[in-house]
Formats: sequence, structure tokens, C-alpha cells
Amino acid sequence: MARSDKETRAVWGMPVGYVTDDAQLPLSPAAAHKQHDRSLWLRSAEASRGGGITATFGMPACGGRVRFAQIMEIQRQAGILHAHRQLGVPTDDVFILNDIELRVQWPLTSVPVRTVRGRIRVRSAEASPVRSRVRGAEQRFSVEANGGLRAEGTSRASFVSKAVFRRIRDQRSTASRSMDSRHRGLVRREALVVDRADPILSDHDVDHVSAMSVVCAIERSLRAHGDALLASLSLRFLSYCEADPAPELELRFAAGRRFQGVLAQDAAVYAELDGRLLAAPQRMDG
Repeated sequence: MARSDKETRAVWGMPVGYVTDDAQLPLSPAAAHKQHDRSLWLRSAEASRGGGITATFGMPACGGRVRFAQIMEIQRQAGILHAHRQLGVPTDDVFILNDIELRVQWPLTSVPVRTVRGRIRVRSAEASPVRSRVRGAEQRFSVEANGGLRAEGTSRASFVSKAVFRRIRDQRSTASRSMDSRHRGLVRREALVVDRADPILSDHDVDHVSAMSVVCAIERSLRAHGDALLASLSLRFLSYCEADPAPELELRFAAGRRFQGVLAQDAAVYAELDGRLLAAPQRMDG
């Protein structure tokens, strides 16, 4: 449900987190949950109407072409910055990502590859206050880059204290869903391996399975099998997933460019995903 500016300001708790329009927002690696300056791809940020932000970014292209995961990493960084600077989420709160989606509207192969520069806008579609503090939010993103690339995305996350987070980590998923074995499409199963050499993951926490580690693993699998680039991806976490034991990524390719998948660990499903490729995948072994 949409809120007026007055209502939004009350919910987000001025003046703790809310900054007026056009004001420059402080920027640092920690504000985007990164450890090193080289990993922070946001270059500047300013407040926008209704408690949103507009940020500029610049990132190196990898492997001779722009990666879908790079655009989603920009989305992730901007979303975290927005939560801290505009929603007033304390810096010591833990972010639990429930779902994230990104749709690229312009072929990545058409974007110049040396450096990708652009602008991302973030606003809240909904914020969930508890005792004057935002404990969850749904965010919407729009991206423009290099005069051509267009992308749109959403994310939904919860913000909890470290004490609550510890209790969540102690809980194990009871889900037992798996892919329908009667499906006649192409199915690929492989262990999810976190590539620490990937610049996107080089300073990510490795004690749990992050959304970006899943996205990068999907990209790596597609590349290894000669498949097309990602055009869109929706990832929904059902439960917090530890890094050990190593989870398994299962991808199911239907006719055409669509695919679905799950992230499984110890026979329990921890995340579900739905994506689309720029072209139909090549034939692959099951």
C-alpha cells in the first residue's frame, strides 16, 4: 500500500535515517557490506523524493563482457546503502534476504566491456516498522548504464538484531521439496562451489550461502556448458542455508529459454529460483 510523504517519514523514523531530497549520502565499503574499497562499485549517492536514493556506479567488466551477476551486485550494494542511509536500519543489524529478482531489458553483449558506468535508483515499495524501527522492506530498483543497458529489479529483506540472528541460524529447515522427477526437460545437478577468486565474492562472508554465491554459481554452470547469458533471475530463500555441508544446485531447463531450480542441502530445499536465458540452452548431460 502506497504511503504519503508524511506517513513515510513517520514510519522510517526521521531524523535517524531519513535524508531530504538531493542531499549527498555518506558512502563507504561498510555501508554496502563490503570490506575493501575495490569491492565498492557505488561512486556517489544522493537522496531522492520519498526516501529513495539515486546512486552512480562504475565497475570493471569481467571476461570480455558484462555479467548479469555484476548488475545484481550493484543492486545488492545499492539496496543495503538505501536501508542504512534512508530507512534508518542500524549498522549492526543483520540483513536476511528473502528474495531478489532482476530483469535485464537490453542484451548484455551489446554493452561496452571496459568499464560499465551508470545510475541506479532505489525506492521502497513497502517498509515494515516494529516499535518505530524498520524490520523489513521491499525495494524496487531501476538501472541505466552505458547509454543502453536497462534493468529493473526487486528485493525483499528482513533486518534483525544479532541475538535474533543467532536464533535463526540455530533453526534447521524442515522442507523436503525437490524437483519433479517426472519432468522431461534437461536437468543438471552439481555441488555449489564458492569461487573466492571471483571479484564479486572475494570479500563476501563464506560461513553461509549468499544470494550472490548462488547467482555466480549459476553463471559459472551456464558458461561451462556453453549456454546463453542470463536475461532474468528470481531467487527466493525459504530458510537460512549454512555453507557446510556443501549444498547442491539443481537446474531444470524446459523447452525454450526458461529454467527453474532449487538449492538443496541434506535433502531439504533452502531456495527456489526461476530464470530466463537470452537464447535456448545447448544440449547437456543430465
